[in-house]
Amino acid sequence: MKIHSLIFLVLIFATCFQLFSESSVEIEPKIVNGTATTMSDWNNRFSGVVGVIAYLGDGTGTICTGTLIAPNIVLTAGHCVFLRDENGKIEYDGVKSPGILSIHDGLSLSYYDKTASVTKAVIHESWDGELRGTDIAMLLLNKNITDLLIYKVRNNPAEYEGEKGIVVGYGITGDGKEDSLTQRWGNTTILDVDTYEQLLEIGNPSGTCQGDSGGPLFTIQNNKMSVSGISSFGRDGCSPMENSFHTRVVAYRNWINEKMIELAGHDLETICGNGSVDQGEVCERNDTVDCSTLGNYEKGDKAVCSDNCKSYNLSQCVEMVCGNGIVNSNEMCDDGNDIDDDECSNDCKSVRIGMCGDGIVQHPEECDDGNTNHYDECSNDCKKNPYYYDESDNQGGCALLII
Repeated sequence: MKIHSLIFLVLIFATCFQLFSESSVEIEPKIVNGTATTMSDWNNRFSGVVGVIAYLGDGTGTICTGTLIAPNIVLTAGHCVFLRDENGKIEYDGVKSPGILSIHDGLSLSYYDKTASVTKAVIHESWDGELRGTDIAMLLLNKNITDLLIYKVRNNPAEYEGEKGIVVGYGITGDGKEDSLTQRWGNTTILDVDTYEQLLEIGNPSGTCQGDSGGPLFTIQNNKMSVSGISSFGRDGCSPMENSFHTRVVAYRNWINEKMIELAGHDLETICGNGSVDQGEVCERNDTVDCSTLGNYEKGDKAVCSDNCKSYNLSQCVEMVCGNGIVNSNEMCDDGNDIDDDECSNDCKSVRIGMCGDGIVQHPEECDDGNTNHYDECSNDCKKNPYYYDESDNQGGCALLII
């Protein structure tokens, strides 16, 4: 079934938030004690946290949050894109609520600048519609997004109680407010690790609320921000101190890896844009090098890593031509020819320093016949002898050689 129509019942699940409607549900605070993302934080830390928005046929819509874990893959909560019908069947709600699910980015989603649409979604096979650890989904986008951050997925060792983290989302910020669509973040703490339900309880000083569903809990692993949790639900309102629950991602890393291969054609260890040069990659997205290190190109120009991390884009590199008489930045000389045994080598990389009598004509020599005879055609200072007489030119008569 196509994914062009999704999610009109997600509000019964926990933390998605209805948009565009005249009525609103009163709720308690927020990514509580969080703060609106600045441009600096957006560029350096959070640009890959996106809004997952479903536009419904009745003029309303819903918003969740998601995280780019590959240029065309978003990790989010299962309840953001799937529904359980009255018979308990889990499926897209494509008949009842015609709409479009799309991915948006920015500090504020108020203008709904479309970034990408969703072409396929997968959910964990054991999810039954209840809010529990299997509340996890992956979305395949219609294109690669190459100008936003890509995040790693937490691997063992797993998280521990007391570990610090960061929550990010586009949800509302307080009781009765209608201020979703702005990205906010907050510092938080892992309060409990439930290995049975595969949940992480977080809080102190920040928690999550409606609209933050599907958003990440980041922890630091190998000096990089990694997705440790996916915001799923809350209990007893939206408390900043406790009762915000995230799907424990490390428990489902193998599943995520399998679905990554199924959807994107590569695994979690080889992702262009994740901040490290993985096996099979030449460079990492946005890396630059001097063109001269890539071949016979002018020094000083920069080549940027290609979108697939397999090579550098040479479009900004100027190829150098040895033998055109112009000394380029990485040439030692250029005498305008391809003769290798004169003063300048034929690769323009070396200047041969010789002496008169070595048989090689080098500036400022006029000649060099390889001997020290001062009275032949080339004198022993390598100047042409104006008085030299070649007897083979004598056709009779006398010649006077003046010395």
